[in-house]
Amino acid sequence: CCVELLTVVFPGSFFLLASVANAGKNIACVALASTRAAVHQSFATCDNLGDITAKATSQSILSTMIGTGLGCVLVAYCGGSQAAMFPVFAVLASGQMAAHYMALQSVAFTVLNQQRLGIVLQQWWNKETVPSPEEVGSVESFLTKYSVESSLGIVLNPSLATLEVPQALLRRFFQHTEPFLILPAVARARRRLPSGSTVALLVCSDAGAEDVFRGFVLASHLARALRQGSAGALDLSKFQAALELSEVSVAAEFPLLVEKLRQRGWTVDRHHLEGNSAAARVERNC
Repeated sequence: CCVELLTVVFPGSFFLLASVANAGKNIACVALASTRAAVHQSFATCDNLGDITAKATSQSILSTMIGTGLGCVLVAYCGGSQAAMFPVFAVLASGQMAAHYMALQSVAFTVLNQQRLGIVLQQWWNKETVPSPEEVGSVESFLTKYSVESSLGIVLNPSLATLEVPQALLRRFFQHTEPFLILPAVARARRRLPSGSTVALLVCSDAGAEDVFRGFVLASHLARALRQGSAGALDLSKFQAALELSEVSVAAEFPLLVEKLRQRGWTVDRHHLEGNSAAARVERNC
């Protein structure tokens, strides 16, 4: 809308500015359509997604009509003044963005992603309780990109070519049936890993949703233990010892964590923990 307002200030560039504005609005519409379904799904119960979508569309049309009417009143009040047009637009746009942000904070998404599970695990390990989707939604950030590397200390599905892979851990992966591989996040020469990462989690190509979930919890537990007990350089023997302790601890607490998540209303049968890194899974026979 701001670009459209500039057509009044620069009438000679009307075609260019209008084209840019329409392209931007089309991109925004695509983003809106892709996220709206997830928001509607969060309110659905007993397969009533169609009813929620219909009511949301009706509310959107009514809000648009009211906004158009108020816009006509403001235009008449401003008298076509360019000096008043931009401050009014800035106030209205800021109010709309604030309303969208507060609305998203009130939406309770029950499917876990990296940020939501990170919030859950922090409270689980610190207070031995599991927050509800509503509690997580109130503190979940939408404005900044969540970094699992700096928050939990793990990097998910990095390329093996970037890692300094200890042969002992690699043999352990091929000899055991675990559907994931956990390595120290140590980059090879002239290679880089995301800053803040301590543990690398590589998921096997045949891993299921529960396997990825358990591997994510194990890697996060190990990274937390390494951060708390870090004193100087970490050698392979210390890493293996910490990994074995984390495996014992997570094996004991993981079923209880899953049960608590279900009781609090979380969906544990599917998740979005891998995100775009799912395409970088490793083959066990590589």
